[in-house]
Amino acid sequence: MNWKNFFAAVAGGAIISGSAEAAVINEGDRILVAYYSLSGNTQAVAEQIKRETGADVAVIETAEAYPSAYKELTERAKREIADGYKPELKNKPDSIAAYDVVFVGSPCWWGTVAPAVASFLSAYDFSGKTVDALCSVVYSGLFGGRAVYGVVRRRIYGFLLQLPCV
Repeated sequence: MNWKNFFAAVAGGAIISGSAEAAVINEGDRILVAYYSLSGNTQAVAEQIKRETGADVAVIETAEAYPSAYKELTERAKREIADGYKPELKNKPDSIAAYDVVFVGSPCWWGTVAPAVASFLSAYDFSGKTVDALCSVVYSGLFGGRAVYGVVRRRIYGFLLQLPCV
């Protein structure tokens, strides 16, 4: 699979950055796509990965919904990020132990992952897993993806991170 063309094709209105030539999925690998998507951009990429790989999907959702009004939503999200808040999640997998490869998808909010994804990253042991970070950036500039990659890299230890956002 040509991953660069793949991400270009599924990006839609978002900018998806990735250097995916290094991404290797071996036959027989169990794959999980875990993503948070508020606007649907990250969801579109996650669904395409599912179609292409046969991955299981875990939608990362907060127990308390974000406000629908844009100003209230952005104020709350910005405050949560500044405070390092990790919201409670609902419907999260009991374990990711059965998976060899985990795609973690997040929108880029103020140069980092959404708080819900920070909660997800903190909840599991990624040792021995291949973790592929994907991010959607809308109106935030191309370098937001690089920031998300850095956040994922700092939060997870003992794994091989492929598909860096650049």
